Amino acid sequence: MKLNKILCLVSIPFGIIFILLIVANIIVLATPSLRFQNIEDLPNNQPCLVLGTSKYFKSGKLNFFYIDRMQAAAQAFKFHKCSNFVLSGGDRSETIRMRRSLMALGVSKDVIVQDNKGYRTIHSIRNFKNIYGYQKGIVISQGFHNQRALYLAKQENLDMIGFDAQEQWQNFGSYVLAREVLGRARAVWDVYFTDSSEN
Repeated sequence: MKLNKILCLVSIPFGIIFILLIVANIIVLATPSLRFQNIEDLPNNQPCLVLGTSKYFKSGKLNFFYIDRMQAAAQAFKFHKCSNFVLSGGDRSETIRMRRSLMALGVSKDVIVQDNKGYRTIHSIRNFKNIYGYQKGIVISQGFHNQRALYLAKQENLDMIGFDAQEQWQNFGSYVLAREVLGRARAVWDVYFTDSSEN
């Protein structure tokens, strides 16, 4: 009996956390958002926010999410959908790498600024608004990430749409999916429990 009571008491917090995770994910996924996969559907000459990610996994393998994200941004520039870019990453080395990748794909350095304080998606969104002064624009990442970014943008009263980069899941699908489930929960927490002026 005592063991059953202990197990019951231990399971209650985990059950609550599980329910909160589900609710948070529903909130993010149910938020209306405009996301496009076809470049021709995007409006012209918009400020674009490119969300950073590592170029390589810890294993040393190339991160195709990074490659596809850079290619999507370069395509948007080529088709005159992006007038300028804010490259948002967690440190200077990450945004330098992004800048070099875009320049190698034909994007002019004159239309690129680096946000080195985009530690998480909420920071990237808030910096786009509070530091760089934009009220609308296009966010570029994979679709699952854009959904979360657009949820955060909506909470910050930004008029943003998403351009979804290609998604190559390969052997990292389960890891990325699990991380995104937690990321959505963190996004809801950030909206309600962090300072909106935080950079």
